[in-house]
Amino acid sequence: MDAVDGEDAENEVVQRQDARFGKAHGLALILLAAALALAPWAAEVTRDSYRCFVLVYAIAALTWLPLVRRTLPLAKTAVIAIALRAMFLFAQPLLSGDVYRYLSDGRVSASGGNPYAYTPSDPRINHAEVRSIYPPLAQVVFRLVHTMTAWRLLLIVADIVVIVLLRGKGGLAYATCPFVIIEGTWSGHLDLLAGAVLALAMVRRSGVAAGLAAGLKIIPVTALPALARGARDRKRFFIAFALAVVLPVLPFLGGPIMPGLGVYAKSWIFNSPLYDAVRFVLEQIPTKAIWTHHPLRFELISDFVYRHLHADFLTRAILGVLAVGAIALTRRVTSAIAALLLCSPANHPWYWLTLVPSALIERSRWLYVALSMPASYLLYRGDSRLFVYGWVLVAVAAAREP
Repeated sequence: MDAVDGEDAENEVVQRQDARFGKAHGLALILLAAALALAPWAAEVTRDSYRCFVLVYAIAALTWLPLVRRTLPLAKTAVIAIALRAMFLFAQPLLSGDVYRYLSDGRVSASGGNPYAYTPSDPRINHAEVRSIYPPLAQVVFRLVHTMTAWRLLLIVADIVVIVLLRGKGGLAYATCPFVIIEGTWSGHLDLLAGAVLALAMVRRSGVAAGLAAGLKIIPVTALPALARGARDRKRFFIAFALAVVLPVLPFLGGPIMPGLGVYAKSWIFNSPLYDAVRFVLEQIPTKAIWTHHPLRFELISDFVYRHLHADFLTRAILGVLAVGAIALTRRVTSAIAALLLCSPANHPWYWLTLVPSALIERSRWLYVALSMPASYLLYRGDSRLFVYGWVLVAVAAAREP
């Protein structure tokens, strides 16, 4: 027994030594800060291709890697986090216009309107013709915080909360993560807030926090089976989760709720190697021709078959089944989120913000898949999908748990 205790103590000392922050790590942090400072300029000068931005981001990501397992006192970590994010506090978002939708929805709500029943006029909003897809709890937050600076300050506060939750188990990695800073503070994506609340649910085993995370963004719903397995009282956990999800919906009853979600689910396709692969296979099968010429076809269902047995619908259905199966079987929050995102026909890089805190909590290699996702900005201007997918697939292969 003494030998075992001695071995554990020795391992703890080795881990502390490995986590020391030395001069080389200080240099990496300086280079990381320099690369982040260049990111807005790089995005602006090559906005038609994003190539310069992706190159600068890659430099930032590489300089971050030596910091992943390092630790610093909480106060120093928080100061570094705030300093890196302060560079983007007043910077114009250039990679995505989603944050302008949040602010527009919030102003409509604050003025007494229904954010689900209007069409925004701000030209910076992508797909303004589609009604808001964001859940009711998100709309409540937008109503409270609907200026750019205040929204970014809220996200910075959420980041500090995550750093406190992580402390010596990835706090510095999160504080300096270029993916979090670029897609969170700069682009202002809601997914960061959902990821922070999900981290709280994991650390505190809280059904309320899990429900609030799912109420902010749908992605954290995938974590429910894994979180419930670790709950002390599953019945109480599910009740708390349900109440946290349902209560914010009540003020919106009687009108449309998330009306744009259906359009998104049926139409959006982006950066999904699995979707492209499955659809390619299905397009080689003449499904409609087989049905049309089959002697046993039935007129009562022929219209449904004609409308649905096409490659896009079948691909989405197959990927949906795969995602549900993987989510139900996994015992890890990060694996559940990754299963949904990899099976999603639309896989925008910022969706992976939800996964980053949980990946650090679980020491999951899916963190590096999230880190690779900004390479997909190259697809916006028609760069080779094989090139971009290659980076993503390498990251996915590296993320397989040992």
